[in-house]
Amino acid sequence: MDRAGFSTFEWPALCPGSNRGGGNDLYTINPATGDTDYVSHVPVIVDSDDPGFDFDPITDRLRVVSSSGQNLSINPSDGTATVERPLTPPDLGIYTAAYSNNFTGTPTSTLYVMGRVSGSQGNFPTVGTLYQQMPPQEGTLVRVGDLGIPAVLTGSFDIGGTTNTGYAILNAAGNSALYKVDLATGQVTLASSSYNSVTPIGLAVGLGF
Repeated sequence: MDRAGFSTFEWPALCPGSNRGGGNDLYTINPATGDTDYVSHVPVIVDSDDPGFDFDPITDRLRVVSSSGQNLSINPSDGTATVERPLTPPDLGIYTAAYSNNFTGTPTSTLYVMGRVSGSQGNFPTVGTLYQQMPPQEGTLVRVGDLGIPAVLTGSFDIGGTTNTGYAILNAAGNSALYKVDLATGQVTLASSSYNSVTPIGLAVGLGF
């Protein structure tokens, strides 16, 4: 894992942990200052540069999924990782994840993930697909629909805890922009102007959205 992933819930961040014998390190992030505090080491190696990462409001665990089919549940207090059933089907190129109804005390929550299937040359195509992973611990992927735009996908996807609206940062024609994601169909619509040549590698929707 070469990139960090983070989530709005308690602002956890998962980063490479090469200085601690492999695996990854878990930090908390102060959203006002950007300061980080080390929490714990996660001994399981995340086997993707672009894993999906979000906080499960039902189990109080961090969910990590990857394009290899890896499916992890991590205790944010001590870094203990449980390897759960691999994603099925295994070849959908899953790379990002977000839970709906992501707030304390929610009675129900659905895990959404995005995927991209390898092309003939081993490269990913430019249109991705939204899936539900249900139940999360079993790894079963249920197709919702294609995103509907010719965009290079990133690991930047989150769902607002207040409005339950999905957001994703996608890169089209070399420029990244923020899109709304229809969780019922998978279709995306432009929500903001371009970030020019900058491609964010993580997205956390703030409180109130």
